[in-house]
Amino acid sequence: MDRTPVVPIQPAGSRRPFFYLHVHWQGGAFYCFNIARALGPDQPFYVFDPYRYDDLPAPPGIETMAADYIAAMRHYHRRSHGKPAAADPLAEDWQPAFAIVEPGASVDPGAHVHDSVVLKGGAVEKGAVIVRSIVCPGGVVKKDRPAVDQLVCGEN
Repeated sequence: MDRTPVVPIQPAGSRRPFFYLHVHWQGGAFYCFNIARALGPDQPFYVFDPYRYDDLPAPPGIETMAADYIAAMRHYHRRSHGKPAAADPLAEDWQPAFAIVEPGASVDPGAHVHDSVVLKGGAVEKGAVIVRSIVCPGGVVKKDRPAVDQLVCGEN
């Protein structure tokens, strides 16, 4: 079961795609059309439907949900560029598929950010490696401690 479906609202445009996680758990994300329109016709805009956990015995933790959203974003991105998903994610090409860095986040130009999100207040130091991870406010990824498939909320 696909727990994190991606819905293309405005797939055309030349800018880096914008993926949005809307919070209306019972559907009804029609306001996303207004967001896409406000971003302009050159901004690809995609929405994650709310996480589907109907058949699970208990709701998953935030780490599981974040990893599933990152996997869905990566899968959608690779598919849209005609690339197959690799069975071993570490065997894939190391060209960044996406990196989302919020204003107020600190990412050194010498850091390697691959398929990851760095939120405002998060930091990735020079020489650090971050793959398929999210750095929370206050989270720091250090050079000698790579973050792979992690939710980094303190020093890793």
